[in-house]
Amino acid sequence: MKKFLNSRLLSSNLLLKREEKKKKPLFILGSGPSLSSCDVTKLKKCYTMSFNRSYIAFDDWGFEPTYFVGLDHVVNNDNKEEYKNLIDNSSIKRFFFSADEMSRKYLKSKKTSIIKIKEDTPKEPDLNFLGKLAVSNSGLFGLQVAIGLLGFKKIYLLGCDANYEEKVQGTELVNGQLVSNSDNDPNHFRKDYYGKGTTYNKPGALTWHLPAWRWFYDKYVKSNKNGLKVYNCSKTGKLQFFDFKDFDEIINEISDYEVK
Repeated sequence: MKKFLNSRLLSSNLLLKREEKKKKPLFILGSGPSLSSCDVTKLKKCYTMSFNRSYIAFDDWGFEPTYFVGLDHVVNNDNKEEYKNLIDNSSIKRFFFSADEMSRKYLKSKKTSIIKIKEDTPKEPDLNFLGKLAVSNSGLFGLQVAIGLLGFKKIYLLGCDANYEEKVQGTELVNGQLVSNSDNDPNHFRKDYYGKGTTYNKPGALTWHLPAWRWFYDKYVKSNKNGLKVYNCSKTGKLQFFDFKDFDEIINEISDYEVK
């Protein structure tokens, strides 16, 4: 029985740290083009979460996010040195990465949570942090973490556009992955986000991104279960089924917010 229980723990997310519920909101800083229309510097005292190569903008923002998330194995491996530096030297409180051999060996720390995910990249993301987590894209992975592990009940989505160009000039397909040879990224808030020398996966917006967001909204957000409120702050993205909140109006309401 003990051997069975140990095996179950190793193959699940049962031991992941859960935090108490937060009274203040979280700003999820997705990496889509619409993020460039938001004055992110105004969120310095707020709970924030960012992803992947967002670290190239930290100096511009004037702060490091509260939380950092990396789902894509290809991107994680391509940026492992930068991630390790953030883990060792930044003020970021917690890191969340999908489980693979590299993340377990190279990104392990007291601040890091390695999350086991379903390998078939399902379309129906869930909040099950007991078994393997069903995921489909980075922004939604972060939202699942925010609700299931960090205890947030009110969340603002910035730069979560789910609106990608699948064929990008200046990239070539190598072993099923995209390799960029120019700073010409139209899918993110900076042209050098997946710029020259970077490797990443094809977006698959219509296959994984948009259907997964819609499914998650219908199951967890639309019904307002347990008081969960998730707002979209992008006027140009595809997540218009979420209730919309204007970023500038939000800023006027949060002058007294501060991360505790």
